[in-house]
Amino acid sequence: MPKGAQRFLDALEQDVRQSYRVEVRRTDHGLTIPASGYSGFDAALRVVEGGCWVALDGWVEELESLAAGRDILLAALSGEARLAIDTIAGRPRQWTLQLLDTRGDWVSQSSTGRVTWRLWGKPGVIYRRNLNRHRETGLIQSLPDIETVACDTANEPWPMRTVPAFSV
Repeated sequence: MPKGAQRFLDALEQDVRQSYRVEVRRTDHGLTIPASGYSGFDAALRVVEGGCWVALDGWVEELESLAAGRDILLAALSGEARLAIDTIAGRPRQWTLQLLDTRGDWVSQSSTGRVTWRLWGKPGVIYRRNLNRHRETGLIQSLPDIETVACDTANEPWPMRTVPAFSV
């Protein structure tokens, strides 16, 4: 365990528990937080020598900075980050982390994929986003009125399907 890792994990766990109504599972080297619901995704952070690993469902990234790992994990919990999951015949093949910018646009950051031999089938995209309410404000930060849950590829003749993200 890297020096200072326990202190970092203690502070992160306390911040998550104080800020969000989520279950936090602590291990010797990290934290795991279950999805906020069906449209969310599990989030985990593991401290390693020289940085940390952040895993959001099938998206995994090794980061050299603990602060960057903390920021991504908190963005994933607050709804400031989402996953765009590319599928073929309904099976996931690639996960892309997208962050919400100040204009309200989703910006792709990085992708992780798996090798698949399934080359046939209808391609699609599923968007997953955790919708955890902040303890103090009761708000989901920067949440648009309509949240895209799933859509077909852009070149399909029918429009995207949308559902209300939540009601207040």
